[in-house]
Amino acid sequence: MADIIKSGQKGKIIICCRDDNFVFLKYLGKGNADGGYTTWEKFEDLPKEWLNDYNEEFDRLRRNRVEVSYYKYGPARDNFGGGRVDALATAERCIEAFKRDKNTEHLLDAANYLMFRFSYPYPGEYFKATDGTGSVGTVGTPINMER
Repeated sequence: MADIIKSGQKGKIIICCRDDNFVFLKYLGKGNADGGYTTWEKFEDLPKEWLNDYNEEFDRLRRNRVEVSYYKYGPARDNFGGGRVDALATAERCIEAFKRDKNTEHLLDAANYLMFRFSYPYPGEYFKATDGTGSVGTVGTPINMER
């Protein structure tokens, strides 16, 4: 489990992850002698408000483009798995194009190329779930960091 239990506020909910499984914990407000917080309870009945943040339309439009690309360019496993197309460099091109013309279709394309890079990693690339200490962080301050 992620070691982020040193700073807690009573009632605060944190997310820990092990591999790709997330565990939600609620701090109960009891500390130990060294100042660390040790009393947490597993909290599974979180409100589903996060569903408002998920964009099904984005996924639908992205998936449509994967389908068209299959017939236009060939199977992803051959193009990306075979090293014929650099998915990461192409995603970067899509993001640069978006910055120039503000066409959000480029963001769908970038997401697809990133998915292909994830699906067909280069030697030495791997997936490892991280906690807050392994995150690159954000540009700007998320609202929950101000609370």
